[in-house]
Amino acid sequence: MQAVAVPTKTSPHVLADQTATLLTYWPEVEQKVPQVPGVWWLVTRPLAQAVEAAGEVVVTDGWSDWWYAKGERPEAVLESLGLADFLG
Repeated sequence: MQAVAVPTKTSPHVLADQTATLLTYWPEVEQKVPQVPGVWWLVTRPLAQAVEAAGEVVVTDGWSDWWYAKGERPEAVLESLGLADFLG
């Protein structure tokens, strides 16, 4: 069983680790990510747009947006992308 990733800083834009759920119900998304360990996070639309503009992998089904953050801590990635404004 995969451990659930938990951010060390809270953000109103990073909602939940949905790696297991997303790969179960939408396995094709695995082909969109680099061969780098990471986590699929359910995120708000504004964050999804910002990280996608920064070159990150984002998928959407029209209602929900998921971001593939390399590593287990999304806040570290957001800070490295200059998107710390999305941290709460």
